[in-house]
Amino acid sequence: MMDCGIAAAQTGEVQRRAAASAERREITLRYSIGDLCLFRIGFNALVERSVFDPAAPPITAVPEGAEILPDGVDASVRLGVRLERRLPALHRRKNGLWYIRNQSSNHYIDLCRPFEEYLKEFSSKTRSTLGRKVRKAGGFEFRAYREASEVAEFHRLSRDVAVKTYQEKMFGAIPGSSEFLTRAIAMAEDDRLRGFLLLDQGKPISYLYLPAEDGVLTYGYLGYDPDYAAFSIGTVVLYRALEELFAERRFRYFDFTCGEGQHKTLFGRESVISGDLYFFRRNLRNSVAVYGHAAMDRFSGALGRTLQAIGIRGKVKKLLRAI
Repeated sequence: MMDCGIAAAQTGEVQRRAAASAERREITLRYSIGDLCLFRIGFNALVERSVFDPAAPPITAVPEGAEILPDGVDASVRLGVRLERRLPALHRRKNGLWYIRNQSSNHYIDLCRPFEEYLKEFSSKTRSTLGRKVRKAGGFEFRAYREASEVAEFHRLSRDVAVKTYQEKMFGAIPGSSEFLTRAIAMAEDDRLRGFLLLDQGKPISYLYLPAEDGVLTYGYLGYDPDYAAFSIGTVVLYRALEELFAERRFRYFDFTCGEGQHKTLFGRESVISGDLYFFRRNLRNSVAVYGHAAMDRFSGALGRTLQAIGIRGKVKKLLRAI
């Protein structure tokens, strides 16, 4: 078992050295209005994720130069890069385009303390509300998964829930591919995976999938059966999981990744600014795709603010999720 103090030193060292070697895979730009995806465009890319460390020096400006991309690769991507401040989204270079996406608060939890101390950071009203939700769901079974021999069961039961969720239709829930399962088993063999389920008389109703790297758990996939929405089971499975993780003292941070969301802002007690750095090879297709995506993002954001101002944003979101 890793002591939290050791984990803290290790994450700092990992952040100072280069991130894990980039993985070559397809990425997509999702052209959406709110939660409604109109279409996607795919690119071959080299992708690497920065190891989360809130103490690491942030990036203050976009690199002046261009990335060198191998043949057959459209883009390079660095996910979860800590930023000093929000930066302009688009930056033209002689041979390419920098596109800074998902700039937002990156909420996180420091796991190296007692769970009771963490709860004290909530207001008494919020603590009472969380306790009431957990008690209301007390009749459901809670399961934790960490061993490689358990991953196939966790994956199968999670997929039973995922196919019912709006995340499956809108964003993509926990993937159902054999390749994903193989990677998950390999991570569990290295003690780099945690999975949690809520079940109602053996029927899975909510899941939480958390991959880990260098002492940091990442908020991977969470989903719940909409028929049980009245029990707030997404909130409950996360609360119960955090109880386990604080007690385990195996991990340094719980990284909610960049982006706002109900669970992120509720449970994440601290935050930094982060974003994803994309560099695209400059050609007609890529330029049209990137500038078009940035324009649609601005339009979607403006539309969301307008709907919020007139008080119907929540209703429109529910309507889109029902489509």
